[in-house]
Amino acid sequence: MVIGILIFISGTAGLIYEILWMEQLGLLFGNSAQAAASTLAAFFLGLGLGSWWWGQRVSRITNALRVYAALEAGVLVCASVYFVLLWCFHQIYPWLINFGGSNTLWALSAKFVLALVLVCPAAFFMGGTLPVIGQLLVRNQNDFGRMGSRLYGINTLGATLGAYLAGFILPPALGYTRSYLVSLCLTAFVVCMALLLARLPSQESRPSSKQMDPAPEPATGPPVLSQSMIALFCFISGLMTLALEVLWTHMFSHVYENTVYTFAAIMVTTLLSLAVGAGISSFLARRNWSGGKVLLILIASAGVWVGLTPHLFMTLTGNMQLVSSSTGWLGYHEKVFALTVAVLGIPLCLLGTIFPYLLKLSEPYVTCAGGMLGRLAAINTAGAILGSLLAGFVLLSWWGLWSSIQGMAVLYVLLAVMLTFAIKSLSKVWRVTALGAALLCSALWLGSDLPPMHLSPQEIMVEYWHGASGTVAVVNKGNNRMLKVDGHYGLGGSAAAEIERGQTRIPLMLHPQARSIFFLGLGTGITAGEACSSQYGLKRIVACELIPEVVTASRKHFSDFTGTLFTDPRCQVMVDDGRNYLKATRETFDIINSDLFIVYRKGAGSLYSLEHFQNVKAHLAPNGVFVLWIPLYQLTKEEFGIIARTMIEVFPQVTAWRNQFITWGDAVALVGQTSEGSFFAEDHPGYPLDKRRENWKRQGQRLSETNLLLNYCGNLSRAKKLFSGYPLNTDDRPLIEYSGPISASLQAIDKAAWLAGPKFIALMNEMQTCAPPEQDPALGGLPPEQRHAARAGYYLARTFLFEDYYKKTRETEPVWRQEAQKAQREFDTLWLQKE
Repeated sequence: MVIGILIFISGTAGLIYEILWMEQLGLLFGNSAQAAASTLAAFFLGLGLGSWWWGQRVSRITNALRVYAALEAGVLVCASVYFVLLWCFHQIYPWLINFGGSNTLWALSAKFVLALVLVCPAAFFMGGTLPVIGQLLVRNQNDFGRMGSRLYGINTLGATLGAYLAGFILPPALGYTRSYLVSLCLTAFVVCMALLLARLPSQESRPSSKQMDPAPEPATGPPVLSQSMIALFCFISGLMTLALEVLWTHMFSHVYENTVYTFAAIMVTTLLSLAVGAGISSFLARRNWSGGKVLLILIASAGVWVGLTPHLFMTLTGNMQLVSSSTGWLGYHEKVFALTVAVLGIPLCLLGTIFPYLLKLSEPYVTCAGGMLGRLAAINTAGAILGSLLAGFVLLSWWGLWSSIQGMAVLYVLLAVMLTFAIKSLSKVWRVTALGAALLCSALWLGSDLPPMHLSPQEIMVEYWHGASGTVAVVNKGNNRMLKVDGHYGLGGSAAAEIERGQTRIPLMLHPQARSIFFLGLGTGITAGEACSSQYGLKRIVACELIPEVVTASRKHFSDFTGTLFTDPRCQVMVDDGRNYLKATRETFDIINSDLFIVYRKGAGSLYSLEHFQNVKAHLAPNGVFVLWIPLYQLTKEEFGIIARTMIEVFPQVTAWRNQFITWGDAVALVGQTSEGSFFAEDHPGYPLDKRRENWKRQGQRLSETNLLLNYCGNLSRAKKLFSGYPLNTDDRPLIEYSGPISASLQAIDKAAWLAGPKFIALMNEMQTCAPPEQDPALGGLPPEQRHAARAGYYLARTFLFEDYYKKTRETEPVWRQEAQKAQREFDTLWLQKE
């Protein structure tokens, strides 16, 4: 009982380590699929090597609990030095990446080697714990399958709790570092308890365990499968289970908002189902049934259910409708868990029975319980490494999502057919039945035609690509050509071309002497393409995009809108994590322009952290500007305050500028300057007003300096008291990534309201009250009559707001027309003064 509790706690701590390692190394290596795969492969490699190496040596153990305590102590030591190593790698990482230049293979190799050094040692000791405990508890052959399944299930159940804690509770409450300390404390507790148990007289006097104790009853009949066949099935089980986990995660990304919570929900459901499967296997191992037939039924049943998951998923989601809830955050996650269990519960439980039940079939060959357990676990883990890599980087690109899942199902039923021939005791009826069922299932599944993503009735698919980061599609809706990821995440389109170009025009009007610009995020490429125009005089244009298929789609289908982006020698479009690229490069830029992102999506929160802003500032040329575009229609005042406070902490002056006057779809740019001063001062280095006016006249810009001021919202640095009460968003405590999804869920039941519309107009008024345009240092050098344009922009926004209210209410609330007319008069008065 006590040992079972230790195994459970060990599994809990192990999953917390794994998730936190993935998050922290994502910040170091970038949030690309390749970087995540490198980390996961390093972790599994450590587990596999540990299982194999310690499994070969357990026969020499005289006190298994003492060795188990030593292994957990090894985990504790390696995990403790992790942060020291991580700090060292942060210092050498830019040098390593720059040393390899643009060589992608070098970059991936460097990331994998660093992941090995950081993660593999602790995972190596983790991998040895199961064989050692198995050596302690399994005393005869007939107990190997039952006890092995039980140990595997208890450890996986502990991992389920770890996934829940690391996904939902610890990081938002404590931050990553303190969450890591919690895991270290759990491991230390396991070490202490194991040492206390190891000192008991029954353990001190226990003899060496080179051979198994005699079985109370002899094993019934000859072995069902050869050792080589058992090893093969262990390998295939690990490969297909991890491959399907990757594929199913991609499947659910079509209907879930891809936040840290939904990924955690899928992981918790997966681990819990696998633990239940191990429990079922332990039950089956105690029955005196034909092992070959049981395994055959389990594999065939798994194949059938895997093949049904795409169709069940489509039915329960209404053909991939986005999951939402009218009962807030808890209600949303209840629906997420319920849908995930409904679709994956049975197939995952069946998959979870196969590897543990193979332990039962290996009993005739067991002479050393720990050795056999370590060997089979290592083989299973090797398959898991290959499966996750194949699914993410080969199957999705070659076969697509649905064909890959159904192909896995066909492989399972073919394995069942193969098993009927491997088990000599089975009659021809079993073989013919299995072969017929396999052919029928293959014809049904491989012939089905499921849509690649959800489309509205007006949308027409142009082309789509499956990749490790999701499904990217180009879609036509009338005359509008759009770029979408996973069906519900829009990256822009031709209808919003002027808005997307404005995201480049406004920064270049604020810094018309800029000669280099970096775009963090590409999307359709329209924003970056605007910078290619010769009127801006730029010498260097760099755009970084995380998803390779997005670059392909932009190049192929948006060339009418991107100008010379993909042909101009001044331009460089690269596939990389933009934050990661800035960290590694030695280059500086006059403007760093960060695109609009859904702030609460997994991985996006790191683009609003203190450390990222500090790194951006370090890569700005003298008098450079950082432009952070924020969608006000996707965050609350709380999140905006956190981002503003964090940015004010880094940049001497931060101002806000709107792109368009769209009442409920406002997007603003927070512009950080490397030094406090006016954009319009005659003597400001890099911003001489006479050259600015000459430049604008030569460029034929529609926006003059006065028109531009209509887009001015306020000086956040001078109004910093409005944001001083908000916490900082840091890499260690990514508040935006954890609070944003909750706000989005509350928005559905009106318990939180986005900052767009009246709330931002009120915030504009507060900022301009704290720093009136007439006294605002960001507007220095402009005559008073032109500064009035900034205040006029506030009244223009109010005019649009009240007009919008009036259109919606008309007869019931005519007061809105009066308010709109009053705001219009205020605007007209101020606007005339600028003349």
